[in-house]
Amino acid sequence: MSLKKLYPLKFTPIQQPKIWGGDLLHRFLNKDGRDEPIGESWEISNVDNNHSVISNGEAKGKTLHELILDEKDRILGDEVYATYGADFPILIKFLDAKVQLSIQVHPNDKWAKELENGRGKTEMWYIMHAEEDANLYLGWKKDLSKEEIEKALLEGNVENYLQKFNPKKGDVYYVPATTVHSIGKGVVLAEIQQTSDITYRLFDFNRKEKGEPRDLHIEKGLKVMNPNFIPDLKKEYNPIDNQVVDVVDEEYFCMKFISLTDTIEVETKQTFQIYIGISGTSKFDVDGEITELQKGETLLIPAKMKDFSIQSESAELLCVTT
Repeated sequence: MSLKKLYPLKFTPIQQPKIWGGDLLHRFLNKDGRDEPIGESWEISNVDNNHSVISNGEAKGKTLHELILDEKDRILGDEVYATYGADFPILIKFLDAKVQLSIQVHPNDKWAKELENGRGKTEMWYIMHAEEDANLYLGWKKDLSKEEIEKALLEGNVENYLQKFNPKKGDVYYVPATTVHSIGKGVVLAEIQQTSDITYRLFDFNRKEKGEPRDLHIEKGLKVMNPNFIPDLKKEYNPIDNQVVDVVDEEYFCMKFISLTDTIEVETKQTFQIYIGISGTSKFDVDGEITELQKGETLLIPAKMKDFSIQSESAELLCVTT
């Protein structure tokens, strides 16, 4: 049954306990508190067994997957629906790395199909908070042979061969599938990625979970990884008040940054848009009906919703499209 009127959609976050997580998603982004460490909050997801549930308006209680089955291209847009059907192509998360994540790699579409019958996982990170000594490992410092990488993994010093970044709030990093990486402790970030949950751990700093070492996936990881240096993984941009600034424009998604101190008019452009609240509160006005977006919240704008405006005296937003 179709919706009477399309409107900005909110979702109930799906919290994911992780051995490396903490409590900053609760304290910093107002997510529900838990007794266990939470590493990820999945904001918009169509991953199997983790379908986001709509939390506002007429469609409240439905999953995103159910809504797309009902509304089809009205949610996704003609071109996206023709390509993906009901498989929403983007997964939005917030991450809290209280301790270092494993050194890992994600397959591209080709390898994911061959090894897991799934989709690849290209992603990007927007840094929302970073402690002074925080770091990221992303991509090799130079071209390496698979033999050199195997040796580094065996000796437990593979991070010495990776580019090391000291992230600051507002930094953006692009992580193509097949790029070896690790998020360091003291980082909270928004992650935009393909809809996939395939990760191959290469090295986990000899940690144990419930008394046992965590599984590694070295054979698959070596098979899918890019062993070569990749330049320009950190994306530079200059925010301009009340203008939509292009930051990432790649095959699977585009991300734009908005620093808002007034009102801007937005066209729906016949494809879905995702807005992520980075700071402040903004108001989305559709024919006089207001939906608020606060820091740590995410909105999905259906492709065939009416044009709208966004207003705020002080807010920062990310806008994500395919």
